[in-house]
This record gives sequence, C-alpha cells and structure tokens, in this order.
Amino acid sequence: MELFLAKDYTPKLDSLIKVRVGTGNWGRLAIIKIGSNQASAKYVSLKTAYCDSMGIQVKVYEFDETPPKEEYLKIVNDPKNSSVIVQLPLPASCPNSYLDFIAPSKDVDFLSDLRREIFFAGDHSVLPPVVRAFELFLKQISPKKMTSAVVGEGYLVGKPIRSYLQNQGFEVTAFNETQDLSNYLFVQDVVVLATGSARFFSGKNFADEVNVVDFGTSRAPDGSLAGDLNLNSDIRHLGLVAPSPGSMGPLVIRYLVMNHLKM
Repeated sequence: MELFLAKDYTPKLDSLIKVRVGTGNWGRLAIIKIGSNQASAKYVSLKTAYCDSMGIQVKVYEFDETPPKEEYLKIVNDPKNSSVIVQLPLPASCPNSYLDFIAPSKDVDFLSDLRREIFFAGDHSVLPPVVRAFELFLKQISPKKMTSAVVGEGYLVGKPIRSYLQNQGFEVTAFNETQDLSNYLFVQDVVVLATGSARFFSGKNFADEVNVVDFGTSRAPDGSLAGDLNLNSDIRHLGLVAPSPGSMGPLVIRYLVMNHLKM
C-alpha cells in the first residue's frame, strides 16, 4: 500500500500557478456563498486564503438567504468577475436554476447545466477541478482490467468522475449512497468513494491491490473530520490510496484556480 498525498504534488502546481499569475491580468474570481452552512464557510475560507497567498484577485459575496435574482445576476455578469463559483450545497430555499445563470466561460467549477452538458458530451478540453485532481491520481497507477467503481452519485464528484472514467474506456460500476455496501467486496482496479459517510468502509471491503480514491469528508462521531475509508482499519493489502483528508481537497482548490487562470 502506498499513500497518494497532496503535499507531494502541490509544490509543483503552486510554482506553475505563480508563474501564470505573473503573465497578465486574469480578472477576479467571485465566490458566492448562500446560507449559513458551516462546512461551506470553511471551504470558502480555504479558497480565499489560497488565492490571497498566490496574489489572485478574489471577492466573496455572502448572503444569509437567497439573494434577489437581479442582485445575483449583477454579480455573475459583472465583467470584473472573470470567473464565478457558487459554494455548494445551496440552502433548500435557493433554486438550483441559479447555477445556470453562470456563463460557461465563467463557470470554472462546472456548476451550470450547460457547462456540464458540454463535458458529459465528451468535450474534455477543460475538465472540472474534481476530475483534474482524480486524473492526477489515475496517472500514477497502471490499471490491469480497466474496471472501476464509483460510490456516490453526487453532483460535484460522482457523476463527473463516472463520465470521465467511461470516456477513458473504463468499465464503471456505480453505486448510490443508499445501497448497503457494508459487506461488499470491491475487486475493481480503481474505486472512488464519495458518500460522505465517515469511516464507513474498511480494508475488508477491498480485494488486494485495489486503488482507492476517497473524496468523502464528514464529521465522525468523535468530532474529527474523516473520509469514507477507515484509515485505522487494515489497508496494507491495497494499492495506491488517496486518503481524506489530505489528498483530493488541496488539489481540487488548485485546479479550480488553474481553470480560472486558463491553465
């Protein structure tokens, strides 16, 4: 078993980003946060802190509740905001259609239906940040059977990664978050976990040499942040493992910024 850790890759990405920032004016990254979700506040803070450290213009627009459509459109259409992201999840009171007001050219997080349709149709000239992070992981392994499993059919992770794997020629077995997989044995080359169920899976759920990417992040009963994979279980028989936290999160932020910088 070998760990895939963000810290082994972020220095190179940071260097590339710094060079890119110095080559021109890339406009401003607008981050819209709607509601009072504490996890959303944390993720917005991480993104703004990284942008500030790289000298990237960033502006956060915070709303306690769904903003008036006119005010929202003013933000997403502001020419100073060359890229726009909306921090998910949206509160129940905010319609998902708000995401579709983001022009594809500004939609660096692939939130709008139009931007996603272009990607799902096979246009991979630009990839969602989550997929770019996963692609980096995929480049580190040599799949033997070209088989994969995606656990969780979420908007940001499960669906785009499933589409990407199929486009790359993988046989994909998809599972939703409600299926009982407590005794399931994964035998695929690559397994992507994205359920947000803290430490639900353990080493016994995976055959030898299976490569595991953990996108899940949630609070465990002890209050700590944990991924879907229980790292305290015996995982010595696995192949390459991207744990959570510590692998995908920092990479996704950097690839989001790289999309903003058109890298």
